[in-house]
Amino acid sequence: MHTVFSRTLGVNEFILIEKQDGTVAVKAQLGFSHEQVDNIESFISANKEEIEPMQQLGS
Repeated sequence: MHTVFSRTLGVNEFILIEKQDGTVAVKAQLGFSHEQVDNIESFISANKEEIEPMQQLGS
């Protein structure tokens, strides 16, 4: 799991945007404001220390 956007009251909604160059952006609505990460793959690569392994039920 990786936190891209953080807000005490939660993220209202988010959309994924596939760009022509093959990268994927994430845009989120946080209350009355919007935030966007233009390249989610690069963002995750740059923040690997904060990534936690996925937890699965029954494992």
